[in-house]
This record gives sequence, structure tokens and C-alpha cells, in this order.
Amino acid sequence: MFGGGLSFNQRFLIYLLGAAHSLNHSLLLILPPLIPIITASAGLSLTSLGLIATGASLMYGFGALAGGVLADRHGEGRVLVACMGLSGASALIVPLAPNEIGLAVGLLSVGLWGSFYHPTAISLISKVYYRRRASALGLHGALGHLGQVFTPVSAVGLAVAFGWPYAFMPFAFASIVFALPFMRVQRLEAESKAPLLKTFKESFRNSSLRALFAFSFLGGLSFQAISFIFPAYLVNVRGFSVQSAGVAGSVLLAFGVLGQFTGGRIVERLGGRLGLVYAASGALLGLVGLLVAPDSVLAAGLFVVLYGLCFYASQPASDSLIATLTNREIRGLVFGIIFSVGSGLGSFSAALAGRLSESFGAGSAVGAAAVFELAALLVILLVRVGRKDTPES
Repeated sequence: MFGGGLSFNQRFLIYLLGAAHSLNHSLLLILPPLIPIITASAGLSLTSLGLIATGASLMYGFGALAGGVLADRHGEGRVLVACMGLSGASALIVPLAPNEIGLAVGLLSVGLWGSFYHPTAISLISKVYYRRRASALGLHGALGHLGQVFTPVSAVGLAVAFGWPYAFMPFAFASIVFALPFMRVQRLEAESKAPLLKTFKESFRNSSLRALFAFSFLGGLSFQAISFIFPAYLVNVRGFSVQSAGVAGSVLLAFGVLGQFTGGRIVERLGGRLGLVYAASGALLGLVGLLVAPDSVLAAGLFVVLYGLCFYASQPASDSLIATLTNREIRGLVFGIIFSVGSGLGSFSAALAGRLSESFGAGSAVGAAAVFELAALLVILLVRVGRKDTPES
């Protein structure tokens, strides 16, 4: 995937991180395709499931701030071991207590421990892969989403065969197993001693980072809303079966794989800002197509292609810019802040999507996701995001 100059350990690390990324996020991707099954068999409302999803996403988002700080202080390897092992163990709560409380406690715990992954892994990649950073970030995202492609359809298949609580078990055990190799990841530099408040203020020093924070927040609102409601929208509005909606979710992630991979390459050729403009524009067109296309198959097809390719391409572009704009000793913290803004604050839109759907129909939740994506595009168009404000060190 890369040119020459990478050692075997460097190549092995990116593939290991890709697999861990897949498992980490898959534990939270299991719920949305199961929503029609859970509402029918367990009697839970969309509002209740939306609140659980929001709570898990809040943990997954805001916990990233602590994960980034821990990675800066104690090393990425230790944090990744705790993240993968404890999030996998937490997912086992759901089949052990197959009710609303068990689902809530299990997913909230998964969100908390799983939140350590993103700032830790991205910080590690940005330090190891300096020359081809954008491509490494894109490959990491692509590998992670390649595994996630099969999560919705696998979750539905397991739920139909064994009951919805047991859809979590294979993913939980795999996450625990993948914690073990990270015990061998060594620290790359001396322990950071910088005061937390000082480094927090430093991360907001320039306008480029502030624009990226706003872009992450608005994009997170869009993504959390559409991720939660997409299967239910296809079933309740477009007339898809539960199984077909699960397949559509998997196809969306398949295009996300390609989007992640190509996003890193686009950054190296066109620059991060232009890449973000293209990504947000395409994602917005996909959401509009899902709403207005008269044919249901065409609507779903436009969405999974455009949103899958474009939204996911924005991630390596944004992460590469952030790494360039921050110093190594606080990089975990800054990635933690960015992820907390996007996945933490952004997660409120899952509950909003559930409420809008019950009050006005699922189409209103899709429309809200489109409005958020439009706002993200305007931020990048109106604020110049450059690399000159803070030189990397």
C-alpha cells in the first residue's frame, strides 16, 4: 500500500490498528440495524433507543479527551490494551442482561472504554508515519471500515438466528483478543509533563484549528443523526425489509472504505482544505438524494455511494491537517478534543433524530442531517484552513 522505506513492524502496525479500529467502532454499530427488531420484540421505543445511543455516543466522544491525555502521559500501547480489552468485556453485559437496563449499561460502558481508541491510534499513526501521513491515516480508516462493512448484516443475521442480545458476543470476544498485541507497542518519546490547562489553551491558538473543531462538530451532528435513523428510514419510509436495510448499511460502509483510502490520496495531491470541501459537498448531495429521489432504490443508491465516498474521505483530510497544526507532545490531547467535539457533542443528534422521527416522520431526521452537513460545508468555505499557523515540531 505504501512506497518503500517502511519496516516490517511499521507495516504490521498499520494493519493491526486497522483491525482494532474495525472492532472498536463495530461494537457501537451493532445497535442501529437491530432497532426494528428490538422495538418489535422488546417493546422499546425509538425515543428510548435514541437516548441509549446518544448516551453511548456521549461516552465515546467525551471519553476521547481522557484517552488522548492518557496516551500523551503513559504511552499509546498501554491505552490501546485497556481500550480494546475493557470495551469488549463491557459488550458482554448485553447478552448477560438482555433488557433495557443491560443494553444501556453495556453500551454506555462500551462507549466509555472504546472512546480511548481514536485519539490514541491517530496520535500514534501521526508520529510513526511522518512522510506518508495522509495515506497512512486513509489506509487505517479504510481497513477499519472494511471490517465494519459486514457489521450491520452480521448483526441482523445473528439477531434473527439467536436473538438480538447475542449479536454482540462475537464482536466482544474478538475485541478482547485484539487487545493483546498492543502490549508490545513501545513508547515513542519521553513522558509528557506539560500542564493540562496550558496544553488545552494551546490547542485553540489558531483559527485553522477552531475551524476544524466547528467542522467536526457539525459533521458529527450530521453523521450521528443519519447513522441512527438510516435503517429505520429505509424500512418505515422507503418500504425496505429489515434485512435489505441491513445490507444497505453494509454497502454504505463498503463505499466508506473506498472513501477513506482515496481521501488520504486526495489530501496529498490537492491539500486538506480542498479535500474537505469536496467531501462535505458530496455528503450533502447524498443526503438530499435520499430525501428527494422518487424511486426508493435510487434514493438509497445515491446516498450510500455519495455519502459513503465523501463523508468518510473527510476524516483523513481533517486528521492530517490537525496533525500538521499541532506539536507532538500534545497531539493526543488535541485529537481527543476534536473527537469529543465531533462524536461527543455531535451525539445529541441521535436523540434528536429519534424524537423528530416519532413526531414528524423519519424524513425530518434525514433533513436535519442535511442541514448540519450544509453548515459544515459553509464553515470550510468561509474560514481559510491552512498549515502556516503552528509549525509541526
